[in-house]
Amino acid sequence: MENILSAAQTQMILRFMLASMAETWEMIRRPNIQRLLLEINGDVEADGKEAHRLLKRHFGNNNVLHRLRNSVVYHYPDLAALEKAFSEVPDDEDWAWYVSHAVTNGYYYLSDLVISSHILEVMGERNPELAFGKLMDEVVPVAENLLDFLAYVMRAIVTRHFGAEMLSPMPGTGISISGVPNMNDVSIPFFTIRDQDI
Repeated sequence: MENILSAAQTQMILRFMLASMAETWEMIRRPNIQRLLLEINGDVEADGKEAHRLLKRHFGNNNVLHRLRNSVVYHYPDLAALEKAFSEVPDDEDWAWYVSHAVTNGYYYLSDLVISSHILEVMGERNPELAFGKLMDEVVPVAENLLDFLAYVMRAIVTRHFGAEMLSPMPGTGISISGVPNMNDVSIPFFTIRDQDI
C-alpha cells in the first residue's frame, strides 16, 4: 500500500510540475512581461536568447505540456473524456479506496487510474512506460530551457539595476543563515496521524 501511495503522490507532484511549466510560459507571453523582455533584450546573453528561441519553437507548436494543463491538471476533463478514461482502465486493476480518519490522508486509487488513462490518451500512447519516456523526452529539454532563459533574464535585470558586482559577491559580504533543515531529513510522501490514533 505504501508503494502505491508513494507512486501516486509522485505522479501528482509531477503532473503539477508539468502544468506549472506551461503556466510559466503563459506568464512569459503576457504583454507586460513581453515589454520587459524587449527592454532588456540587449542585456540578455546569447545562451539566454537561444533558450528563448527554443521555448518559442516548442510552445508555438502543439505540445504535451499545454494539452495536459488544459485537459487534466489545471482543468477537469470533460464528461466524454472521463467516460472514455473509465472504460479504458483494465478490468483487472485494483479500484481500491484508501480511507483514513483524516480527509487529507484519504486516497482514491480509481481516480488516479482514470487520470492516468486520460494522460495516456493525451500522449497518444497506451503503453505507460513508452508514454512516460515520450513525455520525458519532450519536457526535460523544455525544463532546462526555461531554467536557462529565466536565469539569463534575472542576470540581465540584476546587472541593469544593481550592477554586475551584485553577481560576484566577495567573501564575508553575504548573509549567514543557520538552523535550516537538511533536505535529506524531509521526505515525501508524508502522512499525518492524529494524536488520538496513536
